[in-house]
Amino acid sequence: MCQRESALRGGVRYQLLELDRHGVDLTVGLGVARYVYEFPVGSVLDIVELEDFERWQLDLPIAVGTRGDWYRVWGGPRLMLTTFGTKLTMNLPAFTGYAGERELASFSGEGFYVGGQAGAALGYKKLFFGVELTMVELISSGRLDAFGQEGLEVDIDSFIVYPSFGLMGEF
Repeated sequence: MCQRESALRGGVRYQLLELDRHGVDLTVGLGVARYVYEFPVGSVLDIVELEDFERWQLDLPIAVGTRGDWYRVWGGPRLMLTTFGTKLTMNLPAFTGYAGERELASFSGEGFYVGGQAGAALGYKKLFFGVELTMVELISSGRLDAFGQEGLEVDIDSFIVYPSFGLMGEF
């Protein structure tokens, strides 16, 4: 069985302050993303179907930093809002007397990430190797409903430490 995950993200940034004029670089932005995770079991006997897990997120990147010919240093708050969900449905054939699609269960929720990020990069002029550390508190809740009844409410809060690295080009 094959698992598939896909994502699409778009974002814009605007530079409010520039190092040459203000002594520091400051950018703000807005990003939107959609993630889909396809479960390896999509349909069972063509009657029960587990829909793809879908997540939307809206993020607000804010970064303040400084730079030179051979380095970049930045940091700032990390803020993001996310929603997610999936459903389990049953498709009954007409001969059962209950034809049509019925929702058996669903899981959905929302979350808010709040924290900070800091990074540094070394290189020359247009090509840099960078590292970044993001640390955020995830404040999140989910709801599981089953068989037409409102069900279990859960808090899925967590503290996330997310290191990353990458090759950056400025063109």
